Amino acid sequence: MKQKGYSEDFCFSVNQYAEQWLQLTARMKEVEMRFAIQAQGEKGLQTIYESIPGIGPIHARQLANELGDMTQFKNEKKLFSFTGLTPSEYSSGEHVRQGNISRQGRPVLRRILIEAAWIAITKDPSLKTVFDRLSSHRGAKRAIVGVARRLAGRIRSCVLTGTLYEIKVKSTQEGCSLQEVDVSS
Repeated sequence: MKQKGYSEDFCFSVNQYAEQWLQLTARMKEVEMRFAIQAQGEKGLQTIYESIPGIGPIHARQLANELGDMTQFKNEKKLFSFTGLTPSEYSSGEHVRQGNISRQGRPVLRRILIEAAWIAITKDPSLKTVFDRLSSHRGAKRAIVGVARRLAGRIRSCVLTGTLYEIKVKSTQEGCSLQEVDVSS
């Protein structure tokens, strides 16, 4: 069925792309529905993850699935190591040289945290200050990894205390708010 002014092959291709688009849209709705059902079981944890700047419902669900309630991390260093946001080290004798990030753990975690860090520096003044300080002598890409580490530590703190992430403009306390959320459900 040839449309006016278009070849039959072109119309066929457009119809195929339209069908694929509709199928992908239906699959996305199914995935979002499953995420919503899964999130109902961990409503408090989902709410905490969603309170982080740059983390939406899908990334919150991925973080909740990958990191859970973070009780398995005895300290921040273990979390940083798990996410691969620690610098690799090349040491010999007195010389200690740190290189690129170790890239241990799942790349999806690093990607989510790095993306969230880019958004967080636009919303959280204290993280913007950290970014500016680090980027002045290390460059933006290395600085954003430092911000992502800092953000991961704040996320851990919020999850362990059961509080929402809150941006405080004029305070030395940053990170978690005093509004408690029940993470046991």
